[in-house]
Amino acid sequence: MAESKLAAHGLRFVNWPGGEAAAERFGISHAVIIPPNTQTVTIGGQLGIKDDGTVPESLEDEVTEAFDHVTRSLKAAGLGDDAWEYVYEVVAIVKLRGVTQSPELMLTRGRTS
Repeated sequence: MAESKLAAHGLRFVNWPGGEAAAERFGISHAVIIPPNTQTVTIGGQLGIKDDGTVPESLEDEVTEAFDHVTRSLKAAGLGDDAWEYVYEVVAIVKLRGVTQSPELMLTRGRTS
């Protein structure tokens, strides 16, 4: 696996013995060690609402809008056009409108590169 930009800043990606094959296959790490001198940016509460306050028609467009807001937040925090290359974790909580019991779908995707 190619070394990531995160590793170049001192982050270490580790896997337990026997877990390396799964980590390689799925592009994950079982643990990430973040050095104390590393700047961490935490972004939360990014909604899929357009700048004019309207909600996109499709769920896909709404999610795209929310991730565009994350990109803008990363850039506002000082990262450049390659900001997503420095992201090591994304947690998305999607609440589906029009569903009687309003289930939440939580997706977590860790990165190793």
